[in-house]
Amino acid sequence: MALTGSLSDFSLSELFKLLGQSGRTGVLTVATANESLVNESPRSQPVATVDSAPQKADGCLRPVRHLIWFYQGRVVAYANRQGPRPFSGLSDRLQQLPEPGERAVKKMQMIRPEHLPMGQWLQTQGLLQTPQLQMLFRELVVYPISQLWSLPQGLFRFQPQARLPLNEMTGLSIPAAALTLAGFRRLEDWSRLVERLPAPGTVLLRLGNSCHSLQLSPTELEIWREANGVRSVAAIARKLRMPLDEVQKIGFGLNHAGLLEFSDSVSAIPARRLWMAPFLAQTIGRAIGRAEARSLLAEPLAPIPSHSQMLS
Repeated sequence: MALTGSLSDFSLSELFKLLGQSGRTGVLTVATANESLVNESPRSQPVATVDSAPQKADGCLRPVRHLIWFYQGRVVAYANRQGPRPFSGLSDRLQQLPEPGERAVKKMQMIRPEHLPMGQWLQTQGLLQTPQLQMLFRELVVYPISQLWSLPQGLFRFQPQARLPLNEMTGLSIPAAALTLAGFRRLEDWSRLVERLPAPGTVLLRLGNSCHSLQLSPTELEIWREANGVRSVAAIARKLRMPLDEVQKIGFGLNHAGLLEFSDSVSAIPARRLWMAPFLAQTIGRAIGRAEARSLLAEPLAPIPSHSQMLS
């Protein structure tokens, strides 16, 4: 069953948290400029990408439709549509590179195994190296999705069992929570979220959801470590000598990524969880340290079944 709604009622970060933690597979479509998403089949979704900035026609913004594919809770591909503009995605981007070249790409497309993403297929054939795949994944997936957190409004629709755009995929994936953090890092205008930020007296408690696969910034890591279920936002800001609003914003992002929990007081947090906080901090802190040692969050996909197997 498709999940539909408005971003004013269910934010993009809340959607990513839901789809990531529940390990969902499908395509999330976000439409702006009042474009309807009703009665749309998963099979009708496009499978390539274009630039994410809205285009103007006769002084009016064209409808923009963003598509984000999830596989087992991780993001694997992105595309967008602006009016009648054609798509250009991984295949077109590969043809712009000196290697492997247009002819080689078209030949590999014809013989690609149906269950293998195009980028991974080219890598197995020695035509692409891992650093190239990582660069393409950042350019075509991570960067454009992280810009979507600035969308002021829109409609969304999640369609499970949608066909994955394997011909336009690098074969890499990234946790939904990592993109949530990236989105909040890039967000410049927080005016829409000011009323939702944690109050100075809000107590923060660190959690361990998916910490091993996230790469926190030094500031995020400091705030996460200080969130012991006793200290408030204001107390953490004083201890770290940071502006209060910066701690509020970072804490908000960590909360939506599933790494922090908010409480109005220490007494509202179960005693058992307070007792476990130091243990979690030590264990998960080591995991975060290992993640920080990596150069990129993106990881190879688990084996992808055929579309018929996914529907069975």
